[in-house]
Amino acid sequence: METVLHGDMSRRSWLFLGEVVTLLTFLGFHVLPDPPDYQPTFMIEIKRRIYYQIFNTHMVMVSLTGRPPLMSQSYNTTPLPLDVGNSVLFGSGESALVRATADIGSTGWDKNARTYSVTYMRARAQLSLLREEIMHFALNTKRHVTVEELLDVKARESRTIAEFPAFMQYDDSDLDNQRHEVGVLYWKLLMRLDHLLNIFFIERLLLKRGHTQSELLPVSFDMVT
Repeated sequence: METVLHGDMSRRSWLFLGEVVTLLTFLGFHVLPDPPDYQPTFMIEIKRRIYYQIFNTHMVMVSLTGRPPLMSQSYNTTPLPLDVGNSVLFGSGESALVRATADIGSTGWDKNARTYSVTYMRARAQLSLLREEIMHFALNTKRHVTVEELLDVKARESRTIAEFPAFMQYDDSDLDNQRHEVGVLYWKLLMRLDHLLNIFFIERLLLKRGHTQSELLPVSFDMVT
C-alpha cells in the first residue's frame, strides 16, 4: 500500500520494507526447515508464503532502485510453498493438506494443472531467486563476475521458464483470445516480463564483460512490445 500511495522509490516505502524484512528474519521465517520427510502444516505453509511474497516485492524494489538486497539466498533455507489451494490450506485440516501433496509432481507443480493463487506467487518466487543472484553479480563491488557465470544463470533462467506449467506459458496469441480470463492473462504477462527483465540484466552484464553475442536489442524490443 505504501508503494501505491507514495511510489516504489519513496523513502517511506524502503523504510517499511526494511522493517518487514527485519521482522521476518527476527522471527526466523528465512530459515524454515526443509526435511526430506516434510509433513505440511498450516502454519509452516503460511510462513513460507509470507516469506516469498515479501521476497518477490523486495526484488522488484531492488531492481528499481539499484540498492543492495536486504534478503539473500546466502542466509535462506526456506523452501518454496507447496502448490496447494487455499481451500485445502485453510479449511480441510492438516490430514487433507498432507493428502494434497500427492497431487504435486516432481517439478513442484500440481499434476492436474489446477491453478491456485499460490501457483503464480510460487512461479514468481523462482524468478525472484534468480533475480537476487543477478543483482548480486550487478551490485557486488568486490568480486568480478565471469562470462561463464552469467551464461550459467542465463541457462538456469531458461530452464526455469521451460518447466513452468503449460497454462502459465505466455503466447502473443493470448492477447487476441477473448475467452482468456483477465486474471490469468495478467499473471502470464507478468511472468513473461519478469523473465525478460532477468534476461535484460544478464545481457547488460554480458555486454559489460565483452561478450559479443549479445541479445540485448531483441530482448529490449520484446519487453517494449
